[in-house]
Amino acid sequence: MAGSGGFQMEVLLFSLVVSGIFAGLGFLTKKQPMTAIIIALILFLGLWIFTIIVIGPEQIYKGILVRGIIVYFLVTGIKHAKEAERLRKEIKNT
Repeated sequence: MAGSGGFQMEVLLFSLVVSGIFAGLGFLTKKQPMTAIIIALILFLGLWIFTIIVIGPEQIYKGILVRGIIVYFLVTGIKHAKEAERLRKEIKNT
């Protein structure tokens, strides 16, 4: 950003806050995996839509492969979180 002359402190702070939120959600998966993954998926898709609105519709296709992989892993994570909750209930009941 600094090399291209496009450095803006607001963008840097926003990026750091969003990164911190995702890191916090990563730690939350230890205690509440389903909640954390659903929040992460909603936040990720919301940021994508926000980027499309702010920068323009060309953002729909830019980075779509990486975004698709991230969405795939988040959706897969929901399946694993359901299984983890089921196993946690089984262990608790025995």
